[in-house]
Amino acid sequence: SGSMVATGRRRKPGRAAAGAGVGFGKISLRGRRRIDRLANELVRSVYALPKKATFNVVVFRGGVLSWRKKMIFATKANKDALKKWILTQSPGGATNLFGGLEEAFRFAGRGSYDQSYSIAADTIFLLSDGSPTAGRLTRGDAILSEIKKINALRRIAIHGISLGRNSGLLRQLATAHDGQYVEIPD
Repeated sequence: SGSMVATGRRRKPGRAAAGAGVGFGKISLRGRRRIDRLANELVRSVYALPKKATFNVVVFRGGVLSWRKKMIFATKANKDALKKWILTQSPGGATNLFGGLEEAFRFAGRGSYDQSYSIAADTIFLLSDGSPTAGRLTRGDAILSEIKKINALRRIAIHGISLGRNSGLLRQLATAHDGQYVEIPD
């Protein structure tokens, strides 16, 4: 969302940090904005995946944008392609947290309830720096209730990562879905 341009560090008026970028500009893996730090950690995490792992990335700002149409293997070529794509993105819009989660569950497939079908994903990493402000559901209690229904038989772990502030919603999602919650201070 647009709040991802924040650096979280106090500066003298008119002085930007080196590599911080200006406003809603392109992402820099060396920048200090939240979006830059997120991109850096995402790229590092994806490069750490073994080749046989599968992954995808969903961006939720106002609307929802998926990097690929399905889960893909973590080959070097796919990791490089993701890095290139991430660097073309820019922050902006509102926080469509539920839409992003809904899309991630679509990629996960049927889940663990039917042994005849393999699952495409067993874990979702949900990172946000704000409260939901856009999409079909924006109230925390409604999101928690709907995700509980969606994930009842799938049993996909949801890890919540909050950038710059305490997020009760991310904490509750992680706790309810066998995940961990982490706050990353500005």
